[in-house]
Amino acid sequence: MARPLRVLVIEDNEDDAALMLRELQRGGYEPVARRVETPAAMAHALQQETWDVVLADWNLPQFSALFALEMLKSQGLDLPFIIVSGVIGEEAATSAMKVGAHNFVSKQHLERLVLTIERELREADDRRARRKAEAALAASEERLQLVARATNDAVRDWDLLTNGMWWNEGFSALFGHQPQDIAADVESWYSCLHPDDKDRVIAGCYAAINGGVTTWQESYRFRRADSTYAEVLDRSHIVRNVQGQALRLIGAMTDLTALRKAHAALQDSEEKFRT
Repeated sequence: MARPLRVLVIEDNEDDAALMLRELQRGGYEPVARRVETPAAMAHALQQETWDVVLADWNLPQFSALFALEMLKSQGLDLPFIIVSGVIGEEAATSAMKVGAHNFVSKQHLERLVLTIERELREADDRRARRKAEAALAASEERLQLVARATNDAVRDWDLLTNGMWWNEGFSALFGHQPQDIAADVESWYSCLHPDDKDRVIAGCYAAINGGVTTWQESYRFRRADSTYAEVLDRSHIVRNVQGQALRLIGAMTDLTALRKAHAALQDSEEKFRT
């Protein structure tokens, strides 16, 4: 079954445009095409319809491939843009691709057109997927920043591939460490673990990372800037890729010191009341 393909053809020669469309049909496509030869006609075509690919002659009496390319870029459209010309040289084609054209096919070798279009369509899909993933990552990072600002906990983001570590403002607020004194790597966490807890905590954390789970939780003592120790509850989420490889560990440390003291005071008060 023929595959539909919406093609915007920038060409002043009807016969050349017909040859291109015939080549697409021979390649298994059912092209829906519009031929334009002026900037106004192209602008109208872009406003009225969506397109899968643009095929542009190098130079027309009232238009040019580079002008058409700039029009696409000005509208933020990322369509496969292929120059199809019988007069452009290799040097000019290379220069055009440096400014945004995706490929070049000679009119003397239209048999290459279908393979070129298929390759550029795949690459356009890849670019869209990358942009979608980047946008999702940016949104996720923004949410993390907002949550980190809203909470009273010390929030960290540990990059398990580089061992880089980011802390939110709560880290300084809870434990008194100044931002300029906080290492940007995992040592900022390791170095503050109580010596009696350190081996247990690190071993448990790596057991979770290497064990394929997505959560890790532990209570331990964490050193403040004044060398006293806070009792903390550390709850973390392990981010993995589709293969299960651990990429990041995002966690929140809650200072339990005040809560433990309040609980002890309550127990003492209750004991005195019973006595």
